[in-house]
Amino acid sequence: MSEDFHCGSEPESEEEFNSEYESSEFEYEDEAYLDDDNMEKVEVHYTFQVSKTRMGTPTHRMKYMPVSVEDVQKSLDDKVMQLNQILQIGIDECRILLIEYDWNDDRLLEDFTSRKTEDFYKASGIISDLYAKKDNEDLLEKITDESFECNICYNSPSKKRPLEAFRLQNCNHPFCTNCYIRFIQEANANSQLLIRCPNSECNHVLRISEIEQLSEYDWQRRKKLDDQKQLENKERARVPLTEDQIREKYQKNEQDSDLSDFSDLEIGDPSEVNDSDSKKDSNDNKTIDNVEVEPAKELFNFQERMLLKEREERERRRNSTLLSKYWFNATTMYCSKNYKNFKNCPFPDCDSLVMQLGFDSSTVATLAEYTKRLLIPSVQCSHKHEFCYNCLKEDHSPCPCAIVKKWERKCKDDSETAHWIVANTKDCPKCSSPIEKNGGCNHMVCRSCQHQFCWVCLKDWACHGNMNYNCIMYDEGTQEAKVEQEKNRKSLERYMFYFRLFANQRTSFEKDKKFLEQFESRIQEIQRNSSISWIETLFYRESVDILLRARRELMWSYAIMYYIDSKCPRQLLEGVQCTLSHQVERLSMLFADTEANLNLRQKSKFLNYSSMVKKSRDSLKETYLDCITNGIIKLTRI
Repeated sequence: MSEDFHCGSEPESEEEFNSEYESSEFEYEDEAYLDDDNMEKVEVHYTFQVSKTRMGTPTHRMKYMPVSVEDVQKSLDDKVMQLNQILQIGIDECRILLIEYDWNDDRLLEDFTSRKTEDFYKASGIISDLYAKKDNEDLLEKITDESFECNICYNSPSKKRPLEAFRLQNCNHPFCTNCYIRFIQEANANSQLLIRCPNSECNHVLRISEIEQLSEYDWQRRKKLDDQKQLENKERARVPLTEDQIREKYQKNEQDSDLSDFSDLEIGDPSEVNDSDSKKDSNDNKTIDNVEVEPAKELFNFQERMLLKEREERERRRNSTLLSKYWFNATTMYCSKNYKNFKNCPFPDCDSLVMQLGFDSSTVATLAEYTKRLLIPSVQCSHKHEFCYNCLKEDHSPCPCAIVKKWERKCKDDSETAHWIVANTKDCPKCSSPIEKNGGCNHMVCRSCQHQFCWVCLKDWACHGNMNYNCIMYDEGTQEAKVEQEKNRKSLERYMFYFRLFANQRTSFEKDKKFLEQFESRIQEIQRNSSISWIETLFYRESVDILLRARRELMWSYAIMYYIDSKCPRQLLEGVQCTLSHQVERLSMLFADTEANLNLRQKSKFLNYSSMVKKSRDSLKETYLDCITNGIIKLTRI
């Protein structure tokens, strides 16, 4: 695929720049480039809204494109067509060669020109005499020769019961169709792409056209069996029931109905019937004001339900035939081998892919160089899931991947517990057990070894008995230990301050997410009971997305603040954090204070608050990028 992109021109004036900056969140995704081969418009996305910040800092944006497995399959077809234009040996043969060479057409052409043609084809399982082929040849046949025997199942035909067999186009090793189908199914289950003839002495590889012919036969046969079964069911339903069958069916249904009424109750507790009715009434009266209420299943997140249904349909389609399963395996294996250019969306129930298309920069050419500059390759799949292309975690802007890894490890391990012990305890000079001072007296007695010592100087308490207070005399080693202890204490306080802010935003994110799911269920219920279109309530979903993204970005901004050198000025960063926090809380309160049935009346306020939150988010990310890139702040402890 060509990587010549038209990224659009830069704004010439500050006015144009600001208007571009304040545009819709996804407007920058509308840019496109032309593929030189197909001359088709392809949507290009970027990891940052603008190529330069307001301070002129280049963002070195990574270019990417959300794709599906089917999109990748089309690009592989194009690669096969391009290779066939050079070699002129046939589409199927080119496809086999590309699979053999892991789709590396450069290495393939190099071997093709350096080796003998006969040896080159033979090693790849392709026939040497290309003109011996017969295109569109029917490879299915009915065998009546009783001397024939399938070498897999050992079945033989007869004149009255012919055996349907299948063979490859360029080898004479027929097998019964059932065995051939099971053979290909097993190869698909093992993700095998170069499927060779079942005969161990044969080196011929199944071509796509051959798999397609057998796949079509298998699909037609299964369809015929399904149609026959449905017809039998209809015929069976038309047959009138006898009197005994009606009586038996009625009695059985009556017994099942009686049992089902009490199947969920314990024996000897008939009061549960009334309790269940009361619970049902109370559930009907629950409103959105109660945050603990779980939304009804039929109203829960319409978009997520649709995505799940679409994925199930795609999986059914991909596994419906032998050929579709084979192509799915070929495409997924191609993406996994080219993992630098293709990444799967890490969100559950999402099968989208993101394809990297290079960088909008003259100095950054690889993902490693991009992340080394502490930039975050935030991408969005076709289902609007945002994640980091480098670490495959949920989007953690404006916090770089290296800091995310350090912060998560710091929050999980016991390193801060050790810091607290160092800051608040001392070790017994004799047995090294940690001791915490719980009173004002400096006379310590170790519970483990009963050793008596001074809390101040850690020396034997006997030395203090004759007014010989050595602890009042300056000792270089003792003072260094006190300085180290004070340093650890301040480090702990600093960590706990930012951890509380981080944890508070994380809790607020989960609470808002849960509350807004219930809010959405109420919106859908109102929409269903009235003439309101779902398009009229679309602004609400956009406001929800902006709020949750802002919560997440604000959360990670506190994590990065812990790693900023204490000597660096932080007023600018703290200012944009404070502004975003204020705007987020306003929007969150608007959701909490607005009743679901009054949602449409507050549309302008939702849009206004969401717009301010979005601008504050963009300002936060740009400010962090400016400060890190221009050396205004320095990150430590990484």
